Amino acid sequence: MINQSYVLARRKPFNERFGMFLWPYDHSGYNAVFFKKQLDAALDLGVGLISIGSRPDNANDDVGAIDGAFDMAQNAGMAVRTTLGAGAALNGDAVDYPNHIHDMDDWNKRYVQHLAGRNLIWDASNEANNPGFWYGKSSYYDHSLIKDWLSVDKVLYNYVRQYDPGSIFLNGDLYRGPYDLQKGQWADEWDVMVQDGLMSFGEAVSVHPYLEDSKTGYPHSPESLLQYMATPDNATLPLVVTEFSYNRSTMDVNQQANWLARAWFIFDYMQVPFVLHYGFWDEYQDDNGGYTIFDHDWNAYPAATSLKYWLHELKGYYFNQRISVGNDGADFVFDYVEDTEHKLIGWTSGADHQVTVDDTSYTITNAPQLLSTYTAATQLVTVDNIWHLKDTLNTDFGQIAQFTTDCLKKLKPVYPDLDVSAEGDSITATTLGREFRMQVIQGSQQSVELLERVATVIRRVGHQLQLVNVPIPRTLLLCKEDYNSMIAALTQNINLIEQFV
Repeated sequence: MINQSYVLARRKPFNERFGMFLWPYDHSGYNAVFFKKQLDAALDLGVGLISIGSRPDNANDDVGAIDGAFDMAQNAGMAVRTTLGAGAALNGDAVDYPNHIHDMDDWNKRYVQHLAGRNLIWDASNEANNPGFWYGKSSYYDHSLIKDWLSVDKVLYNYVRQYDPGSIFLNGDLYRGPYDLQKGQWADEWDVMVQDGLMSFGEAVSVHPYLEDSKTGYPHSPESLLQYMATPDNATLPLVVTEFSYNRSTMDVNQQANWLARAWFIFDYMQVPFVLHYGFWDEYQDDNGGYTIFDHDWNAYPAATSLKYWLHELKGYYFNQRISVGNDGADFVFDYVEDTEHKLIGWTSGADHQVTVDDTSYTITNAPQLLSTYTAATQLVTVDNIWHLKDTLNTDFGQIAQFTTDCLKKLKPVYPDLDVSAEGDSITATTLGREFRMQVIQGSQQSVELLERVATVIRRVGHQLQLVNVPIPRTLLLCKEDYNSMIAALTQNINLIEQFV
């Protein structure tokens, strides 16, 4: 059974968050040689997650046509996402789409039955909210169609739950990101989707937050993802990204490389559970080739070189904190950590200039750079201002989750079946009030429990370890010293654990 909690966990190492979209077909059908070439390149790149798209032309197509691709990928240790829905006809000639989709119900059912037990991530109909999905209509301006495609996706979900209950189902597979669909270029679509049941089934909602402006065609910067991927208040399921890229038709190869790397860092900073890059190999040499990171002859574009570098450089490293260096709108310095080893990554969306971190000056440019590597003991951040409470506690909760994972990894040789994943909820409330208070209490309690998990294993080894009591604040009407008392107790417990790990 697939580890749902880890696939959809927000906190994970940089290299385990990202994957690639591979295509198992040539113009004639499934091509094992072409797919093997893509798979080998993806493994060399350093990803552990891929998408394998299905392309049935009609309800009589063989549901086992691409079994070889699934076999190769899973034998190589890849986690795999695949798509359901209407298949290739979406992009073909004029089709009566609603009837065509319903005609495909039997194929989808047989496809799920055939692949059940493979621990797959199933995704819904590709971009059903796209204007081209419904022949002769645009769902952006006909809200009645939203219920139609949601009902189709609910049928797909029911097939997955009935025939492959241990797997993950992603609802949506939406064209564009949440901001565009709620407040941006297609305002109010999101709220109608939620009202009609978008959040009522599945384990997560998948989106394609391409940043090209619909009017000008030119892309927004990677940093705009902070706005365009912001989770709306009415999203009760996590959001994952199953397509994203930048097209070289609007930029040169070096800008594509820089902007893709910056986008990946922003996705990691936002803790999106996983992100699939769309456009791997330019197989067909068509308009979609502009998204790819390898050309038709398998020459690597700078984007492939850049992404490979970061996947290997930050293998096993978790995002720890963003360090403010003066201009938070343009300058980004991220601290990554593995155990006590830290790496500083920095870039700017403006002109090259120097920034200072801990009395050391660095030059940052439009391309993300490794600024420094250093060793430091785990140190929780104290509250310097009650209005910074959310950021401070989220940083500390993240560090405790990281510390827990690192400790459990060290203890795993003694207990091979030990689950080393550690996840804590972040404070997401934007205003002070009951929700904020409850999230503070929950996150604090989870941090206490994570450290106790480590202490329990240490006791199993035979050591005597007693953690100190942690006073959890249960009201917002406190001064910063009350929160710092909790942080001091958590720090003391970390120091006690470090004596045995």
